[in-house]
Amino acid sequence: MVTSRARSSREASCEPTSQNRDVGHPAPRWHYTCGHERRVEDSDGAATQVNLGGLTELMPTRRKVALSVLALVVVVGVAPLLWLFWWSNPRTVEPLSVPVTVKRGLYISPPFAPATPAKDERYQIELYFLPVTRAPLNLEWKVISDRGVVLAHGEYRERGAAGNDAILGYYRPTLRSPQRVILNVHDEKSFDTTLHVGLPERSLDAAYGFPFCILWAVVVIGVGIIGFVTVWVYDRQSRDNPGLSW
Repeated sequence: MVTSRARSSREASCEPTSQNRDVGHPAPRWHYTCGHERRVEDSDGAATQVNLGGLTELMPTRRKVALSVLALVVVVGVAPLLWLFWWSNPRTVEPLSVPVTVKRGLYISPPFAPATPAKDERYQIELYFLPVTRAPLNLEWKVISDRGVVLAHGEYRERGAAGNDAILGYYRPTLRSPQRVILNVHDEKSFDTTLHVGLPERSLDAAYGFPFCILWAVVVIGVGIIGFVTVWVYDRQSRDNPGLSW
């Protein structure tokens, strides 16, 4: 039970927080804030106590909830974009891309470790030429594991030079251990090229998917920010006007 002395001390410690003058009423209206209570005195001396305890505890809770929801919205917004970055990781899409001098004899590529592709995907083995002018290719190729197991093999014969690339073949790796490409070239002339092993269709799909993922992230995160700012502004206004409610 609060004693009269304690009550007097508490009222004496209150300071006026604002002063308003109503139109047509010469006497001022004073507002006092005491702890979690607001004391309002009218010109006739009548006083009203407004309990702000529950409201002051609710306002930080609103901000915390709004901030948590905003964080969740950001995660939902960027999740497709992050997944697309992981799915189109260059180490997965093109694990091998090295310059090669094609000449008569054997060529053994550096080791590479492809990821396990999807069910309907296969890695493409390709030679890319710049400039386009070149002699026809005549070679055999194979992919071996680090233990010497042949994972795929084939032949490539050209009657005439055509284009700046030569797709030697496709294969689906069954192991994730280091692998190598071996070329057995039968041509007399030598020329420079680049050996690629990759998933070109995945790269194309990722290029089409990036704009949609970026648009999704902008829209979702934008809506979340607008909602958070709305809650924050309402919360600040509730401090000055306790009568506001949802």
